[in-house]
Amino acid sequence: MDKKKIVAAFLRTGVLLQHDELEWLAKQDVADVVAISSSPAPKEELARRMNAPKFEILKSLTSKPQGNAQELLNQFLNSRYEQMKAVVSQRIARSWTSINRLPARGEVFLAGIVRDIREGEKTVLELEDPTGSIAITFSEKPGAQIDEFIALRANAASKILFGKEILYPDIPIRPAAKGTGRGCFISDLHLEEAPPEDAKRLFAAIAAENIDWLFVAGDTGNLGMLEELVGKTPTFIIPGEADTNDPYPQLPLQPKRSNVIALSNPAVVRVGGLNILLCHQFESHMLRKRHMGPSGEILGSDFLVLDFVPDIVGYGHDHKPLVSNYKATTLVNAGSLLTQAKPVIVDFESREWKHLSI
Repeated sequence: MDKKKIVAAFLRTGVLLQHDELEWLAKQDVADVVAISSSPAPKEELARRMNAPKFEILKSLTSKPQGNAQELLNQFLNSRYEQMKAVVSQRIARSWTSINRLPARGEVFLAGIVRDIREGEKTVLELEDPTGSIAITFSEKPGAQIDEFIALRANAASKILFGKEILYPDIPIRPAAKGTGRGCFISDLHLEEAPPEDAKRLFAAIAAENIDWLFVAGDTGNLGMLEELVGKTPTFIIPGEADTNDPYPQLPLQPKRSNVIALSNPAVVRVGGLNILLCHQFESHMLRKRHMGPSGEILGSDFLVLDFVPDIVGYGHDHKPLVSNYKATTLVNAGSLLTQAKPVIVDFESREWKHLSI
């Protein structure tokens, strides 16, 4: 937009622009300039938009590999082992032993991929690492799955391993991180089914909050309608099963508007100094295991390893509104337009949150 027209538009409201403000406005869309200059408090709105927190995409799957299935599987499982072993070693200070160096007797700590599970009076796991494989006997079911990475404590006795405890890397106890800006979390809009008047009322309430970012945790149902409803609000969106037939982890959708940022399911974006994890279907044990599985997809590397610590998790799927905390991580489920929609506004600086009435 022409700088003279920008200056004139703001002068009509009694606002004299500074040089940096004019330069910033000249780079914006005409509609955004008009919206700012015509707002009830143009100077304050301009400052808010100029100081809105920037973002960085930390994790988002953009493609899936093609090739020999067995080669991909071997590469994938090796990747899972290396990535998870790094997380476990960082979080659990033990003297880890490889399978080919197990002692004849004594307590041992080892980690690997579960290759087989045999159920009977006792449970026997076949565990594999890059040096070999070994059977481990548990007196009770350990809760592991085939192809899952596990770390464990065991007792060695006469070349037999008795499993004693599965060790989980978990996320650390820490102070809640503080950032800048305000975000709104919603999920499961199902715009292909929900009454249009309910959707309009929801987004009118969100627009009145002057948020910096909108996070949509899957099952939008109608991407084009969502793009119309969000307007110019910077919006992050991940898919759910109502949006794509792509198996989990799911590739991003393809919005047409530049302010709608499409991410995979799951994905991580750093906004205003906080790590935001978006995952359509989420359970708190994923944080404990540091893995977002299970999934039958074979990728070049294990995309579902939680090799970061999220500050906020936005999720949905079950249509049940809930806000809770797990070790300074805020877990946000905003419900659904099909049942009860309760958008959640989070202040990134104070980490306080509120439900939005609609």
